[in-house]
Amino acid sequence: MSTFRPLEAVIGGLFVGAACGVYMLFSGRIAGCSGSLKAILLGPRETTKIAFTGGLLAGGALMKVLLPSNFSAPPAPSLLLAFAGLATGIGTALANGCTSGHGLCGLSRFSFRSLVAVPTFMVAAIITTTIASGGTVGAFLPIGVTPAATTGLAAQLAGGLALALAAGIALLPAKSTAREVYLGLWSGGCFAIGLSIGGMVRPSAVTGALGPAAFDGTLWVLFCTALATTFVSFRVAARVGVREATVWGAASPPPVDRALLLGSVIFGIGWGAGGLCPGPLLVVVGAAPGAPGLLLVLLTVSLGMVLSDVVLRKAVLGKAVLGKG
Repeated sequence: MSTFRPLEAVIGGLFVGAACGVYMLFSGRIAGCSGSLKAILLGPRETTKIAFTGGLLAGGALMKVLLPSNFSAPPAPSLLLAFAGLATGIGTALANGCTSGHGLCGLSRFSFRSLVAVPTFMVAAIITTTIASGGTVGAFLPIGVTPAATTGLAAQLAGGLALALAAGIALLPAKSTAREVYLGLWSGGCFAIGLSIGGMVRPSAVTGALGPAAFDGTLWVLFCTALATTFVSFRVAARVGVREATVWGAASPPPVDRALLLGSVIFGIGWGAGGLCPGPLLVVVGAAPGAPGLLLVLLTVSLGMVLSDVVLRKAVLGKAVLGKG
């Protein structure tokens, strides 16, 4: 896709923000994509986080069928992809979060850790992408018109998700495992739909937003829309008594430490080099499960998370820092 379609980015951001808000409002949980993957690899393997990851994968498979034009061809395996995946895995594990956990949910919870992490990994990603492009400054992508078929599909999906959520809340007992799993699947699927409609399943949209070579505003419009939606949703959740919706005034909030700073820089480098953070990666793996390049990134992200936990936290940083964003 050679045009910037702001309406699709706005629609995608609304879906992503709704996914974060529903997950917090009804489960009291942060919709952290890297955190869910890390939990599967290293534990504790909570059924809700497994379900959320499954929703990301299943949502990618669904959207590949419903909206194939929004996906780009999977990248071929390369050393750059392997490096990007490894850095992303190490960085998100050290920092305990990525663009969703810190960027959307952390900022919406008034987390000072996230307020430090987000600009740190954003700057690292921008510098990395700019260096990778040779510092070339190009023109802005032209603004394109979103097809009516895409807006119609988004409306149908929104209606279906709303009915599915209402049915799940009405039929499944509160605080039951079945309801937790259902909400994880729903939130992961809604998140995946937003990323797919919004264009975040194309690595070029990310590198285009982070570098000057051919500026693409998709990432920034989607992120700001999703953040605004998440923020409002979290305020509603806090108002009805969901304590996890804010860390404002916490007696002993997790500190800003070396793990957070180093992890954010490493994650930004990996994200800027490859254009895939854990959420979009899981969605595109679901859309193209046999693509060697995507499997390479997933493998190296997973390896990076394991190495971060086993080696870096203990040998380099001296201790594990398990605080949430």
